[in-house]
Amino acid sequence: MEKRNFISVGISILALVLSAVSFVLSYRLNAASAENALKPVLVFTYDSEAGWILANIGNGPALNVEVAHRKVSGDWFRFIRLPSLASGDEFRAHWLAHSNIRSLGAVYEDIEQRVSTSITQDDNTVIAEGRTLPSNLGNIVPHWQATPVE
Repeated sequence: MEKRNFISVGISILALVLSAVSFVLSYRLNAASAENALKPVLVFTYDSEAGWILANIGNGPALNVEVAHRKVSGDWFRFIRLPSLASGDEFRAHWLAHSNIRSLGAVYEDIEQRVSTSITQDDNTVIAEGRTLPSNLGNIVPHWQATPVE
C-alpha cells in the first residue's frame, strides 16, 4: 500500500511541476506577444521618384526617432531628428534625396521606452535591440533644418 501512496505523491508532484512550467512559458509568451503588439519596426526604402523614405512597418508608433548615415567606412554622421511615426507611416528623407548612400541608420523607441536600431547597408536591413549607433545628442538637427547632402 505504501508503494501506491509513493506513486500517487510522485504523480502529484510531477503534475504540479508541469503546471508551473506551463504557467511560466505561457506568461513569457504573453509578455512577448504584448511587446510585439506595440513594437515599431523602421526600414529605409528607396523610391525612384521620392528618394529615400523611412517607413514604420511595425505594429506600434516609433518615438524619438534619430537617423544618420555613413560612407563606405567611417563614423556615423548627420544625425537628424524626425517626428514620431505611427504604424504604417512614412517620412521622406528630403535631405538625402537621391543620394547614393551606403549605410543608413535609425534609432527609435516604442511607447514603453524600449530602444531599437535599424541599419540598412547595401540594401540589407538589420534590426537590433538597444542603441547600436553612437549617441550624438549635441549634434542632432531637426528635420526641417536639414540641408541636402552634397
